[in-house]
Amino acid sequence: MNLQGFGASYTFSGSRKIIPKLTGVYYIVDEQTTNPDSYMWGGQLQFVMNPNSNLSLTLAGAYYDYSIKSLVNANSGDTQSNFLTPDGKGYLSDFNLFDAIATVDYRGFGERYPLRLVGDFVKNHGAVLEENEGFSVDLYIGKVSKKNDWRFQYGYALAENDAVLAAFSHDNTTLASNYEQHTLGLDYVVVENTTLNVTLYHYRRHDIKSPNSIENDFFSRLRVNALINF
Repeated sequence: MNLQGFGASYTFSGSRKIIPKLTGVYYIVDEQTTNPDSYMWGGQLQFVMNPNSNLSLTLAGAYYDYSIKSLVNANSGDTQSNFLTPDGKGYLSDFNLFDAIATVDYRGFGERYPLRLVGDFVKNHGAVLEENEGFSVDLYIGKVSKKNDWRFQYGYALAENDAVLAAFSHDNTTLASNYEQHTLGLDYVVVENTTLNVTLYHYRRHDIKSPNSIENDFFSRLRVNALINF
């Protein structure tokens, strides 16, 4: 059994309408016997605001600092579309990520149809080139807590080559960075604690090197899950 890392969070008392929360994490990315280890540390400050009973707003800012010492144990699935040094033995960029998230929850349409809107923006301040930003916007309608509940999702996301570390980024398709993507999702609670999920990803490369190649095409991937909580 190997230690992967640890994290801790503390929620301040604040007030009923503004609740601050602080989180810190440290993860081992790659532990090696003879070479320096690779690791990541980070922290997030979050504020939950409740203006009234039907509306909640969550604002969060985070910073994640990766220290990648070697790619000895990495493969093409880890590096993917991140830029590498000319010899292919290291990343061209460092990965010092600033991440900002805003979440709006609205419950005015009734108990069964809450609305959630999530916006996420990331910028890699350690990137050597300008391809260092990404964002996503996701809309959810409904909930998945009781039998016969439904939830619908639509999302749009774009990530440039070195906006994120591809090894720990989006893994539901063949692209973990340098992509633009549409997402459609549907969740249905069959029985208590059991949810069926169907998600369609429609995506393509964002920065296309050869305009006449297949890289210019959109691809689709369908994911089907059964989630059981116990």
